[in-house]
Amino acid sequence: MSIVLAVTITSAAIHVASRDYRTANKIISVGLLTLAIVSLHFTGMTAFKLTPIYIDDSYSNPAAMQAMALGDRPGKRDADAWRCVCRRREL
Repeated sequence: MSIVLAVTITSAAIHVASRDYRTANKIISVGLLTLAIVSLHFTGMTAFKLTPIYIDDSYSNPAAMQAMALGDRPGKRDADAWRCVCRRREL
């Protein structure tokens, strides 16, 4: 359904754009193409069904997750290096 809707609106946009080269026709065709993209997206997303699955704790390692969360932060080293540069200028 979403593909049929998008193809129909896109065909209308191409027809309007190819009739004349006036600015009004270009604006109308851009609006129709935008409508085609939006309609394709929202009708597709409406038809999409998502069913979450339950995964118990046996599939994850809490220690590994904590190590990833608290691991090395490169931004912290950059900030420390910048503080050293600032201190050297103060001396």
